[in-house]
Amino acid sequence: MISSLILLHCITAVQPIALKIAWHESRFVESATNATGDYGVFQLNLYWQKKRTPGVTELDLLDPEINVKFACNLLENLYNEYYETDDKWWTRYHSYRKSDRIKYARRVNRDAKRLPERARVHPQSDHIPKEKYEHVYHIERQTDRFCQSRYDLNMLYFTIRYYIRRDHWAVLYRCLR
Repeated sequence: MISSLILLHCITAVQPIALKIAWHESRFVESATNATGDYGVFQLNLYWQKKRTPGVTELDLLDPEINVKFACNLLENLYNEYYETDDKWWTRYHSYRKSDRIKYARRVNRDAKRLPERARVHPQSDHIPKEKYEHVYHIERQTDRFCQSRYDLNMLYFTIRYYIRRDHWAVLYRCLR
């Protein structure tokens, strides 16, 4: 479940490292906590998270979806800011001190070797197979049923959200025209 939340909320460039970090930090345990005030799958620190998002509580950080959203947002910001200048941009998730970042990168990469196969992200090709968007095409062609069925509306919503999050605008356009 955690890996699917990461794939849903993170941009494609961040997904592989987000999975590695979540595995390293908590082994995908949603209720993980520690003595330094870190909570949830990504072990987000409550003190620093309150500075980023005022009003956040321990219970918010223990909610897997909220935890993953916050972590993906943080990783996307780090990616956008440091990707061009630092090949280990993602280590700033843990610390801004270079010595701590080097140690963190070693630990995450060591633990990533034990990441379950079902949770790994495999490189995507630019071509998306037709079966991935065929159900949207089917919904769009059957407008009478589509307008009456709440299930189809939800499927369309999540499908659109899936392709927008992954910047597959061409596929989305083909699906909905």
